[in-house]
Amino acid sequence: MIVLVVAVLALGTLISVQSSEFQDGVKFSDDMKVHSAYYPVNGGMITVSPDVRMGFDSASPVSTITRSDLEKLKAAGMDVDSVSTIYIGFDSERQIAFRNRIYQLSIPAPAFEVDPTRSNCTAFSVDYTTPARIENVRFLLSDDGLSRLGMDFIERFAVEYSWATGMIILHDSVPEGFQKFCDIQSEISPVDVVLSPAPQYFLGMEVDGRSNDFLIDTSLSRITINVPVDDGVRARVSYPDPYRFRGDYVDASREPDQLVLIGGRAKYQDIHRSPAVDKGEGYFCNPLNMFVNDVVLDFPGKVFYIRRGSRMLHNPGFGLPAE
Repeated sequence: MIVLVVAVLALGTLISVQSSEFQDGVKFSDDMKVHSAYYPVNGGMITVSPDVRMGFDSASPVSTITRSDLEKLKAAGMDVDSVSTIYIGFDSERQIAFRNRIYQLSIPAPAFEVDPTRSNCTAFSVDYTTPARIENVRFLLSDDGLSRLGMDFIERFAVEYSWATGMIILHDSVPEGFQKFCDIQSEISPVDVVLSPAPQYFLGMEVDGRSNDFLIDTSLSRITINVPVDDGVRARVSYPDPYRFRGDYVDASREPDQLVLIGGRAKYQDIHRSPAVDKGEGYFCNPLNMFVNDVVLDFPGKVFYIRRGSRMLHNPGFGLPAE
């Protein structure tokens, strides 16, 4: 009996260490002078290379990749290694997965170029031809047909959303010109300590007088804030407004001009009410949708920043969904 208990504890410790160190090797390549990578974003998906798009999914605890995207990145000259190992931990849906192989690869770290001959308009492009890389990124093989960068990867960076250019920019530190808006909370349960490569991250908000912690989900392309159907008193005015969520449409209603308090500031803003549950949470949000200006989610520092002079409004530009 004692031997069994010791064996179980040893296995739990091994799994816990494996999960917590899953992405410890991630880094910008040594040849990069500026540690930033620029990715166009559309519908919650970022363009990692000209023919590879991945979900940018902070609600997923782990990154996943399809065989097709592995081959495309390999053909583009990226380092792709298959590693035989035992992985016991959460998959992208926070369900326990057993894998005997993971994939470690580099992904492009594109540069941002502005056309100097066209100063009176927004003329820019993303350069995928540079040798810059983000190295040692680990993935599970996708079982739902979607490649995604999960929170295990995302939490390594200060994540900027550039509203004017429609890009996600990954930095190793917060760029200049931003001011603190509010703190970000992380939460990791005893089960997460053992099985999850990353904690869940939340923003504390008060919506129409009710305070809750909202799971941060950067894959939400259209909505800003979701509350459960049974959350308090419904607004007098609401409109049917289904939205796409995790591959399906959710029967949601939109309630205009609800009072939202966040970061010591108040604003009337549209919210959605639905029965959707996001990785176990009925309260969730995408803070990249909240402002008509640039924002930074600094996950290492656990701070949400906004560009000085930003207004707290619904940003219709994030993701430009086609729904």
